[in-house]
Amino acid sequence: MNQGKLEYAVLATVVYYDVLGKYPLTVLEVYKYLINPSKVSSGSDKITFRQLVDVLDRSQYLKARLQQKNGFYFLSNRENPIKERIKRQKISDQKWKKARKTVKWFQMVPYLRMVAVSGSLAIGNTRKQSDLDLIISTKYGRIWTVRFLLNGFLQLIGQRRHAQNIEDKICLNQYITDKYPEIVIQNLSNAHFCAHLVPLLGLDQFQKFRVANQWIKEYLPFYGFSQIDHLKLIRPSKTLCNISRFLEFVLNTKVGDQLEKSFKKWQKNKVLKKTNHKYISFSIDELKQKMNQAHLCLSDETLVLHYPISRNLEVQNGYSQKIQEYV
Repeated sequence: MNQGKLEYAVLATVVYYDVLGKYPLTVLEVYKYLINPSKVSSGSDKITFRQLVDVLDRSQYLKARLQQKNGFYFLSNRENPIKERIKRQKISDQKWKKARKTVKWFQMVPYLRMVAVSGSLAIGNTRKQSDLDLIISTKYGRIWTVRFLLNGFLQLIGQRRHAQNIEDKICLNQYITDKYPEIVIQNLSNAHFCAHLVPLLGLDQFQKFRVANQWIKEYLPFYGFSQIDHLKLIRPSKTLCNISRFLEFVLNTKVGDQLEKSFKKWQKNKVLKKTNHKYISFSIDELKQKMNQAHLCLSDETLVLHYPISRNLEVQNGYSQKIQEYV
C-alpha cells in the first residue's frame, strides 16, 4: 500500500469511529481496525505496524486533519473525546454485568444456538441510556419459535426494549440460523459489526459464524475478527441446558412444526401492522436488493428488525458524508 493510500485508510478509519460514536483510537487500534475504503487497495497490500507509526508521525496530510493526545487519535475539530471514552468504558463495564445476568437464562430456550453482544457495548462505548444489543442464532426451521420465547421471557422479567423504554433493556433486532450464518448485507458497517461481536453463549456456533463471514477481510484486511474474550462467555448451566434439550425433544414433532407456523403468522402480522411495507423484505434475495433502504427482513433464514431507523444505514451514510469533508 503506497503512502497516499495508507494516509487515506488511516483517515477513513478515524472518521468511521468518529461517526460510530466519537470514539478516539490508539495507534494500535488504528492498525487493528484499518479499513480498506471502497476496496481501493488489493488484498495483497500489506503494511507493518512500524510503517503505520511512521505515517502517523510524519504525514503532514494527516496532521492537518487529526489530533493526537495522550496516545489517542481523533478528528482535528473535535473537543478532546478521551474523557468521554473512559467514562463510557466504565458505563459499559456495568452494562456487561447486567447483560450476562439476563442472558444466562436464555440457556433454557430450545433451539437457541448462539448469543453474541453487538453494537456499542461490544466495543465498550455505551452511554448511560443505551440498550443492550444482541444477535441471536437459532436452529433453522425454529427461528420464529425462538423469537417468540425470548421476547416472552424478556417481557415477563421487564427487560424487553419498548419504544422509549431503552436504558439497560435487551434489544433483539437480528436473528440468523445455523443453516444460514452469513450476514446478508455486506458493507463496511456490517464488517465492523461482525468483527466486534462478543459471544456469550454458543461458542461452537460462533466459530462457524466466523468461517461463514470471511468477507469482512475485504473491508478490514489487517484485522479480521477480534480475539474471543473467554471471560465474557457464560458458563453452561446443566439444569438450564437440560430444560432446553427436553423442550426440543417435545417440539421435534408435528406440534412443534405447527407452533412455528403459528408463531410466524402472528409475529409477521404484528410487524406488518406497524411498518411501511415498502421497506420489508421476505427473503434473503429481496433484502440484498433493498440494502440501501431501511433494513427489515422477515424470513425463515434471517430476521432483521432495524426499523424505522437502520443503524447500519445511518452509519454508512454518515461515514460517506464525513469522509468527503476531510479528504
